[in-house]
Amino acid sequence: MIIWPRSLLAQLAISFVGAGIASYFVAGHVSDAQFLVYARQYPHDGQDGLGAMMDGLAAGGITFVAAFFGFFVAQRIATRRRS
Repeated sequence: MIIWPRSLLAQLAISFVGAGIASYFVAGHVSDAQFLVYARQYPHDGQDGLGAMMDGLAAGGITFVAAFFGFFVAQRIATRRRS
């Protein structure tokens, strides 16, 4: 059986990596989806890619913060010592 690390630094690192992976996928998905919407609504704008990228970065940033907090709290609760 694998024992989950109890040190604060190890759990912070695990949370950071997990949040980075989650935000990468969310940012890519939102960017692709928004590009299709912007290209359909404003076909001659020329800034479709920039707007979609900024939407993806905003969604990825929010996801990073939320996932980091969620992963960290879940690890702390799961590894808490019971008296």
